[in-house]
Amino acid sequence: MNQKQFLYVLAKLIEGTEAYLSCRNLLLSGIKLIGNDDLMHGLDDLRKALEMLLKKKLHNKLPIERQSSKRVVKLIEENGWGKVGQTLWPYLKYIFQKYQNAYVKHDDGTRITEQDADLCVKQALLLMMYIVSKKENV
Repeated sequence: MNQKQFLYVLAKLIEGTEAYLSCRNLLLSGIKLIGNDDLMHGLDDLRKALEMLLKKKLHNKLPIERQSSKRVVKLIEENGWGKVGQTLWPYLKYIFQKYQNAYVKHDDGTRITEQDADLCVKQALLLMMYIVSKKENV
């Protein structure tokens, strides 16, 4: 994702999370922390933002690891993003579970590589955009 694409996704997220200010605040906090090389806390804020968004959109109180893949994929498809959620969601769910259980709770953050964090951030931002915004037909 280049800078122009990142800014587009971020703008869509800012617009799409207007009704979810707590989620937006965590999202922005996560991006800021990651920008300041605090990968562990930044990824945790992104995970919390995604979890909060899913709870609101799916009307439940489930953590990320217990969210129904079918319901998440359906939400993405309803916004016109096709089958992209079928591949993006399961992998991102796995990554956040891995970080939450092995790194965030039990580590000082030194085992989180910048490359892993970069991939996780990009996927989380895209997934959140797919959840809160309709695909534009260009």
